[in-house]
Amino acid sequence: MKKIQKIYSVILLCCISTTIMANSVEPKYKWSVSTGWLHIMPQGKYGNTSINTAVDPDYEYDLLKNIGITSKMEGLSNWTENAGLKPKDGDTLGLMINYYVNDNISLQMIGGVPPKIDIKGKGQINAKPIALNPMIDAAIIDILGPDRNLFITDLGSRSKLAEATAWTPAATAQYHFGTTGINKFRPYVGAGIMYATFTGLKIDKGLEEELITAGHRIGHITNIVRDDDPMKDINGNLLDAIVDPIGVRINSPVDPKVKVKATDALGAVFTLGANYDISNRIYITGSLTYVDLSNKSKITVYDQISGRQLVSSSTKINLNPLISYIGIGYKF
Repeated sequence: MKKIQKIYSVILLCCISTTIMANSVEPKYKWSVSTGWLHIMPQGKYGNTSINTAVDPDYEYDLLKNIGITSKMEGLSNWTENAGLKPKDGDTLGLMINYYVNDNISLQMIGGVPPKIDIKGKGQINAKPIALNPMIDAAIIDILGPDRNLFITDLGSRSKLAEATAWTPAATAQYHFGTTGINKFRPYVGAGIMYATFTGLKIDKGLEEELITAGHRIGHITNIVRDDDPMKDINGNLLDAIVDPIGVRINSPVDPKVKVKATDALGAVFTLGANYDISNRIYITGSLTYVDLSNKSKITVYDQISGRQLVSSSTKINLNPLISYIGIGYKF
């Protein structure tokens, strides 16, 4: 809600500024285009990660059926604090097109070559199974330790967890100080809106394998009510199997596959820059822009056999990029 209010405020500010200055001196040239280097520096912090699994915490699982012991299993769906995703710095070729309403007000379209953004991670993601039956819970502690950590993945173990192509068109209204023909150096301020969408999202192969292993584990846990579960021996020793990353895939009741998705985002843009005229038509330009932008990323592990979701992980990615731009332009 706060972000929507901020965007509305930016739109209102741009409209008021354009209206007030509409009767100013007509510019000699109505259009300009520049191209140059865009450097993208995300400023956002790591967000917490939520984990959801197919394990129903209210279901009474028959863990040791042959001796009549049942228990509920909790803790496999939770928020993991201090574990999340964050984009790395990036570079691309920028393209800026300006239409001059008058000598002081311009409307700018911001584009360029869509940059490929690398995403890094921080922290481990673990599930913490808790059995409400004391005997079963003691077995969990014996195998997993007092912290009850059933490892899913370590986000910080790789230099790059994922990559995506970012499409981020933006539009701003700018106010240019000074006067054409008198001031060669003309600072400006601007505000506007950016729309961001992400394509070609791919995750690291090692991370994908760890998530598939987690899918097998959850598949076995949700399948233990069946008499023919291949991972449960006559003594019901299931937990020993689900912590083994290789053994868990043997005779697995599921066929996990990983799917990744990132949401689109809309953010407010604030910019500070300057142009310097080399000649009547050619100029150099530089700017520093901040975008209040965040989106959500969701990783889902589902069973290709049944279509059932096994594990899902979602996190808020705080992009909030600071973007520097240096380019050369032409007026016409």
